[in-house]
Amino acid sequence: MRSRLLAVFAVAVAALSAPATASAAGNATVVNVAGDDAYTTFISRSGEGANCIETTVGIVAAHEITQNVPGKPVLVTTAFIRLAQSTCNGTQLREYRGGSRELAKDSFQVSGRLRTANFTTTHFFLENYLAPEEPGLFVNVDVTWSGTGPIGENRNTIQNIELGPDCKLTLQSTGLFRNAPALGTVSDGVTNFTPGPSVEDDGQGEGETQIGSFRSATLNIGSGCQ
Repeated sequence: MRSRLLAVFAVAVAALSAPATASAAGNATVVNVAGDDAYTTFISRSGEGANCIETTVGIVAAHEITQNVPGKPVLVTTAFIRLAQSTCNGTQLREYRGGSRELAKDSFQVSGRLRTANFTTTHFFLENYLAPEEPGLFVNVDVTWSGTGPIGENRNTIQNIELGPDCKLTLQSTGLFRNAPALGTVSDGVTNFTPGPSVEDDGQGEGETQIGSFRSATLNIGSGCQ
């Protein structure tokens, strides 16, 4: 389901794009976005029995033409990565998250008709989400998506994505998408956290992996968001 990708993308845009002045005047901020994006999830297991660890890596990368109304449009290349590990019986061990709007344009590439996409970057910083005072993680990324099947069209409205108290988002979007399994590496130089292919869509969007092209997306960021 495309809605999961859009929700994750909306959170990434909010985290990376929302200006600090969003609530300064008590008004919501409107962000218009267009461009290409790709999203995927990897889940892998290592070890056995009590030493079994499950690793989940979610990636969204995009070329965004972003406009904080009434300002001028700005072209940026962005990415957001979440890396989480838990025991195989579900006990959470660690989680890292990181985003950047200062990537080189050629670090993310999408070919015509959404055939392929590639995201490559080095020394990408992930904050220790569960313990921000402790060291984070730097990863090198080289992931490629390969489009399969037909190109689809989406028109979605996602209401009231809650990021915190009095902080709600609404996303309206139109665009194209193509299912695209992914392969590649997300590594800290010692461990490759994505040793296998991306997770297939389970029919409910939990394992989506797609390439997309936003014709237009409007993100309303609530006045309580900082």
